[in-house]
Amino acid sequence: MLPEMLGITLPVAMLYAVSSAFGRMTGTNEIVALKSLGISPMVVVWPVLVLTGFLSLGTVWMYEIAATWCRPAASG
Repeated sequence: MLPEMLGITLPVAMLYAVSSAFGRMTGTNEIVALKSLGISPMVVVWPVLVLTGFLSLGTVWMYEIAATWCRPAASG
């Protein structure tokens, strides 16, 4: 049951963390400061995209584990 629960809670936690962090950065005009220094905002976004990509793969893996452990008939 734990892999299935983590498959739901991890993406939601990541969404909240990213929304909170980028919301605060926008609220304090840090994105504007990056642009004024000539730094692309994508420099900040790329690590988040990579982390969420790995998290997505991990979530799919957890759902696969949950399907094979919890429902033996689904494993083939």
